Amino acid sequence: GGVTTYGGTVTFSGINTYTGATTVNSGILALGGATGSAANSDFAVNTTTSSSTTLQFNSTTSGNTGTTRAKSVTLNGSGGSNGAALTVSGNATANSNDVITNALTAVEGYAIVGVSANGARNAQLSAGSFSREAGSSVLFRGSNLGVNTIASLTAGAANISFTNTPTLVGSGTAGQTTIGIIAGAYGDITSGGDGKT
Repeated sequence: GGVTTYGGTVTFSGINTYTGATTVNSGILALGGATGSAANSDFAVNTTTSSSTTLQFNSTTSGNTGTTRAKSVTLNGSGGSNGAALTVSGNATANSNDVITNALTAVEGYAIVGVSANGARNAQLSAGSFSREAGSSVLFRGSNLGVNTIASLTAGAANISFTNTPTLVGSGTAGQTTIGIIAGAYGDITSGGDGKT
């Protein structure tokens, strides 16, 4: 079986071993603490109201280094103006890396993927791959997102990485007008930004 949530806030604070789908149709589903997860489940985050629908990976507990939270995550923001969101939060005493084993996908409408690092530590989101279907857009945002290399584990900075390189449009390198980009994706270096910084 699987799990479907509608509205409010639902929190998973332990290891869930079910293999069925997890569907978030409104409100917040928070996977928190050192073990809050459903690592064998494919997650669908669907905006069905005027409010946003959010999946949270919370590694905010002191010393939490993150864990594998989900098998895959699909963001569908077509049902409302505020979109579907995946948010990741770190803590002050340990670098954290929260993991999606397979794909992170934006399928329709507007999606937000945000990573908030504590000023004293680094916070990361890792996924096997990323894809964006036609008709969708995605905002990647986070504390100093991408300003520093992933390997540097820079305090106060956020990083997002994919094991498999996403499909890019363009083949240029940094500093060129033809640099490869993910079509329909844009970024912001603040955790609450709208894509302008």
